[in-house]
Amino acid sequence: MAMKIETGVPKNAAAASDELFKLQAYKSTLAKEVATVEAREKEIKKWAIDNLPKDDATGVMGKFGTMEIVTKTVPTVSDWVLLYGYIAKKKAWDMLQKKLSPSAITDRWGTKMDKVPGVTPFVVVSVKLTKKK
Repeated sequence: MAMKIETGVPKNAAAASDELFKLQAYKSTLAKEVATVEAREKEIKKWAIDNLPKDDATGVMGKFGTMEIVTKTVPTVSDWVLLYGYIAKKKAWDMLQKKLSPSAITDRWGTKMDKVPGVTPFVVVSVKLTKKK
């Protein structure tokens, strides 16, 4: 059953805390339902890959949609050292994503906040909610 979602500003801080707690509990329930649906989707996709023809057939049509098996080739790194050498030699920096691993950086910072060149700490403010005992 769907929960009625309030709108507007909460009446006070206690009401905001209670509503946030209820919303997170509801979201958790929905997440479990989504996980069940995703598991079933995965089962059906595996069945389709195992059972549908992979030749020139265009797929199978049901009442609501058409399902077909699609294949594509994706890159997988088998030797990072060789790849990094190639990227540096060819200046092919577009092959990499500009993304940090937060845990690797914070491990290097340690308790002393050691400098990592080119990286600046950014403080994120969030709300922590715990169940009342």
